[in-house]
Amino acid sequence: MAKKSVARARVRERTSPIVVGGLAVIAILVVLVLIQAGRQDDPAAVSTIPAPTGVETGVTAEGHYYRGRLDAKVILVEYEDLRCPFCRRFFADTEPQILEQYVRQGLVREESRLIAILGSPSVSAAEAAHCAGEQGKFWEFRHVAFTNQPLESNPDGRANFVKYAESLGVDIPKFTTCFDTQRYREKVNQALDEAQAAGVDSTPTFFVNGVKYAGAFPFLPDDNSQVGFKGILDAAVTAAGGGG
Repeated sequence: MAKKSVARARVRERTSPIVVGGLAVIAILVVLVLIQAGRQDDPAAVSTIPAPTGVETGVTAEGHYYRGRLDAKVILVEYEDLRCPFCRRFFADTEPQILEQYVRQGLVREESRLIAILGSPSVSAAEAAHCAGEQGKFWEFRHVAFTNQPLESNPDGRANFVKYAESLGVDIPKFTTCFDTQRYREKVNQALDEAQAAGVDSTPTFFVNGVKYAGAFPFLPDDNSQVGFKGILDAAVTAAGGGG
């Protein structure tokens, strides 16, 4: 029983919980204070650290953005919120290694499923990402949004999204028309409904060939976790029959 309780606590330290039936969030303030380093607090500045290039991107038949080979045998689905600090932790610390060692090698296809669990700022961020995606810049917008993610207590609205889009060379009139008309509001709301139906109750949550993993686990196990994405993905690649 003790081991189960410790394991549950460790997962919660790596996720932002969803409150079923609404967009509210349970704030874990002490944990958030510990992971603020690197956040963008100056709304006038946009960090333009380049997004990874040289990897295939596209949209699945179901309308989900992906990176990697479409025919990869292992599919890593990420349920994430652009305002979620734990999603940012995964983006900054673990995802780059997954991208280099698995996605680029054709072993894993990565799919992003943006959901909004932190209220209206999350909804707006997801809508903006989809608007950038209309112009082929979904992954780039996701990259700059996570890189410049404000503290959870700070606003992150239209003005910032336009700056992000400008930094990517997006057609701004088309982008703002898309955003201002809430073209993707229904899609964003539907994504949350689908996530909850799939058993997602926190972000980030991952499905690796259908197996669920909740939490921003490190690439290799650390002192706070017996789970690492390298082991998860190696096992999935082996089970799927090796490299694509």
